[in-house]
Amino acid sequence: MNKRNPIFWIVILHILFCGAFLACSSDSASNSPDEEVSSSSEESSSGTSSSSSVSSSSEVSSSSVSSSSEKSSPSKSVTEKSSSSATSEIKSSETSAKTPEEIAAISAIARSCSRDSLMADSLLGVYEKEGSFGEVTTGLADCAYIMTLERLSGDVIVPSSFSRIQRDPGLNYQDFKTAFYKFWQDDYGVGPCNGDSLNVVSKNRDSLSSTASYFICTNKRTGFTSEINWVGARASDLQVNTYKQDCGSSDYREIKNSTTEKMYVCDHGNWRYPLEVEEECGLCGADNDGLVKAGSIFEYVCVSNQWKLNELVLKDSSDNKEYSTTKVAGLYWMMENMQTDTARFSWDEVSKEDFCPSGWRLPTSDEWWNMFEAMDDMSSNASIMKLLGGALSYSSWWTSTEVDPDSASMVYVRYQPLNYADSKKFSFITNYNRSVSLKTRQYYARCVKDEL
Repeated sequence: MNKRNPIFWIVILHILFCGAFLACSSDSASNSPDEEVSSSSEESSSGTSSSSSVSSSSEVSSSSVSSSSEKSSPSKSVTEKSSSSATSEIKSSETSAKTPEEIAAISAIARSCSRDSLMADSLLGVYEKEGSFGEVTTGLADCAYIMTLERLSGDVIVPSSFSRIQRDPGLNYQDFKTAFYKFWQDDYGVGPCNGDSLNVVSKNRDSLSSTASYFICTNKRTGFTSEINWVGARASDLQVNTYKQDCGSSDYREIKNSTTEKMYVCDHGNWRYPLEVEEECGLCGADNDGLVKAGSIFEYVCVSNQWKLNELVLKDSSDNKEYSTTKVAGLYWMMENMQTDTARFSWDEVSKEDFCPSGWRLPTSDEWWNMFEAMDDMSSNASIMKLLGGALSYSSWWTSTEVDPDSASMVYVRYQPLNYADSKKFSFITNYNRSVSLKTRQYYARCVKDEL
């Protein structure tokens, strides 16, 4: 190299200060590189060091430098740079386009992630010759990534290993840091993590990496007040299936996994899981406004880009009273109890032909049971039909099924949840059942219609 070349003197100065690059401490951070991402993409790491950690003692082995067929795991061994290793610093034309900070970052990665100084010298020799670390690039990238993460030890946040790297005080710290981060970011293909990429999920393009398949750019790690950084994430099926799929602010469409047939919705700029009604009836858009579709339990109508319960109004011509109705389990049901001069009736009263509005009738015991079973599991279903009262409520209804001259079948719903989980359930025995009662007793009544 020409001694008049300023790069030559930069390299010489760098060699003189090489002792400043001590390897990172052996108790380097063992953050989890593979944490769960929430559906909102806001919290991407549990922050616990006990549940999922990367070994802080794994190394780039010497055989991985000499062999073209092996790939090793990321290294976190402590080594000190000896003065005799100065001649192995990156020099030559390969570094002519690199800044001192970039050169220092490459050297720091090799020394921080090596088992010893000889191993680091060998790595830097490979880089000097090839312009890359060749077969061990993945291991070094994984190691460098782990070094940038803090870890949580009890209630104490342990600083990242990167913060303990000794460097030439004459170097620009931010440029050095950027170059250090850029090494693994380039290998993973994720690019820089900044305000423009906040909450973006990116796939790790290095298939041999042992950290994570996906990363999220975030500053909201649970338990941390860390800088914005890429955090390894176990991608949800939503993120996997919509990765690099366009979703514009004016788009409202669906895609399906060709194997599982699972549906995902592009909702005006954001991918999301479909609502249950969307899974049953498809999307509700301007092109099908007013469309009525039957779901697995209820019937829905598309109104202003939203599926709504197809709630109809029944007017009783005998007294002009109105009742809300909807279709459940193949029948149109009143969503409220019959009201005449009283709210409860004997079986003889409800069994009269003119008791229900014209064209409507009293449901059989089996029809009541079919409705209960259709709504089984979720208390919200029963709430839609107004079958549940307040806490500790009990309601009973007549059926049209006669048992003998003195008794008939009735059904009942009780709501006596012992805890929050129970309050969400609507199930046989726990909430609903049927029985036989004397006809003289008084219960509520509802009417049904086969077709409108």
